[in-house]
Amino acid sequence: MNANLQGNGNAVISSYVLTQSGTTSENMKSVLEAAFRCTLTDSRMRVTGAGYFGTCHLPASGTGLLRRYNISTSPLIAYAKQQKVELLQVTLTLPDAEIRETVPGTKSFSFPNRNSSLRLSDYLAALRFFSWRVDSIIPESIEVRVGYDSAAAQRRAFLLLAALLLPVFLAIWLRRRALSAQVHDKSSIWFSYLRYQQWMLNGSLVLWWASCETAHIGPFTQFLLQNSVPRLPWVPALVSTLLTWIPPVVVWIVCVIISHPVQEQLRGLQWTRKELALQAGYALSSALLPILLAVKGIGALARGDFRVAILLIFAALVVKFIARVKLQKVMGMQPQALTTGELRDTAFAMAQRLGVKLQQIYVIPAGKAQMANAFARTGNTIAFTDYLLQRMSRREVNYILGHELSHLRLKHLQKLSFAFVGSLFAGIFLLTALRAFLPPSPFFRYGILFSIMSLGPYFWSRRFEFAADAGAVEATGDPEAAISALFKLSSLNMHPLHWGKWSEKWLTHPSTLRRAQAIARKASIPIERVPEIARTAVQTDSHYVLPASAIAGNKILSTTKKTGNALQALLAMLSAIILTPTACALFVKLTHFSPPVQRLIYLGGFAAAVAAYLAVCNFLPVRKLRSLMPQLKAKVQSEGVQADAWNAVTVGLAPGPVPRTYEGHTHWDFGFSVPSLRPHLLLGGRNALCVAP
Repeated sequence: MNANLQGNGNAVISSYVLTQSGTTSENMKSVLEAAFRCTLTDSRMRVTGAGYFGTCHLPASGTGLLRRYNISTSPLIAYAKQQKVELLQVTLTLPDAEIRETVPGTKSFSFPNRNSSLRLSDYLAALRFFSWRVDSIIPESIEVRVGYDSAAAQRRAFLLLAALLLPVFLAIWLRRRALSAQVHDKSSIWFSYLRYQQWMLNGSLVLWWASCETAHIGPFTQFLLQNSVPRLPWVPALVSTLLTWIPPVVVWIVCVIISHPVQEQLRGLQWTRKELALQAGYALSSALLPILLAVKGIGALARGDFRVAILLIFAALVVKFIARVKLQKVMGMQPQALTTGELRDTAFAMAQRLGVKLQQIYVIPAGKAQMANAFARTGNTIAFTDYLLQRMSRREVNYILGHELSHLRLKHLQKLSFAFVGSLFAGIFLLTALRAFLPPSPFFRYGILFSIMSLGPYFWSRRFEFAADAGAVEATGDPEAAISALFKLSSLNMHPLHWGKWSEKWLTHPSTLRRAQAIARKASIPIERVPEIARTAVQTDSHYVLPASAIAGNKILSTTKKTGNALQALLAMLSAIILTPTACALFVKLTHFSPPVQRLIYLGGFAAAVAAYLAVCNFLPVRKLRSLMPQLKAKVQSEGVQADAWNAVTVGLAPGPVPRTYEGHTHWDFGFSVPSLRPHLLLGGRNALCVAP
């Protein structure tokens, strides 16, 4: 008989009778139930010969942090004698715990070779093997004692508490140092503070995860909750996961709130503490939580639980989308499509020269962030902050445009993604291959993995910046504007012009001075002229003027809103298709109807999924359009159209011979019609106004 005792209080039990007797699985099942004092659930695994597989929840006794399980040998001995079996062998696999004892005792297995697999060593250390001849003296029962020492549990609790409080104390210390620094150049203090704060925040995650592994938070949680929720076996795993992720997220948010005076006094930002907390929460939710759900989904897929896997991966996509939209909203940095204007024309002309299939240009309102930046984005799009466009000349903006287009042309975004994934797998591979030669401390392993995952992608990111600078100068033929733009970016964002090579290894961008010197060398500009170019930054050139449609708040249907509506519609349709039949399947699983009724419920689930999908397709667009009408009336009011006073009626417009353009869109297909005026004038006059999408 083999029994694998798990941390959640369950046991996986198997038994074999190595004889030619007429034993059956049912007889063996009743014997095992009597021995373990539990009700067994048959496993789907089939065995040849006289064998049985099943699982049950073991009854436990004991107080505090010690559990006792009692296995009676009398039913086993009686059954063995009945089947004329001469030898009784019992193998127990004990759960992961600090105290693992059996009465009577037995020698545990171990490997004297240090280079043996740690996982195999742990497995053998959990084994307890008993062997008796049936006609010998056999103990009436085997008592299993599993649990934790109270003093050791308190030490682990102090370790976890220290892992949470240390980043908070460091955040307070960093804030005090930054605010008390007597330096005229605030940019160096601000940049140093940002750098150390980011290291501290990332380190807080690594510190907590390593502490959780050291304290065995997963097995300990399962041990505490195993008898509290026997009918909900997934609760201990859920609680363990929440304890692994929620506390460091809370600490991260607290540390960001602590940084509020520094951001206000050094950087001049006007974020409130609540806004900073929401930003940190949404940023982590859009990054960490989808990764967690995706990893759990992949694990469920590997176990063959396809329904759970699909739901988890679907949840990861939903969470990432919602968190990203909320983050943009709370920061006031929702992208606006640039559909007209000279900057758009210049961007597409340069993209054509470089062979880049540019899809769109976006303008992001910097708002309270006061960030001068530009981004190459997925989908071959580029975004500028309005703060940058308002303070940079055309020549400088052209260099930045060429820089981002070079990123797209050289596929740097995809390469960075590969570098990140490759660094992750390389770190895991090295730690696995060299595990026997490395210290067993989780803090060491997590630190090495974090370093590999950071240094690798950062190394390539810095190389990509030099390559994009060279591509931008080649595209514009204006190296002085490139140098001027780099120095101006540093000034606007309060970054120092130079930082050491050691600090640079932990940053995604080289220092401004190194980039400017590289541009000067490639353009045969004397290095001595670089400071002069920086001092006499391009000032005579004019700025790009943004059209009204690219300014936030001037459009009813911005690109962000249209994208959000499309994604919401997609998620709603996927929910109808996935969640409706899943709910029916879950209902069948939790009830005990006959097979014909179950098949009928499954058929009803398919019909309900089709009905839900059609309902979403029919009613969601109408709901979205109704929510736009008050905004539309307010906008046309400012344009001199009194929709309510003129008794205007909302109408849909059939396709016409010419495009109906409004807010830069040429497919405007409904609006307001004024019945008292001439109805045949559809656009451009006051009689009937096409002013709704």
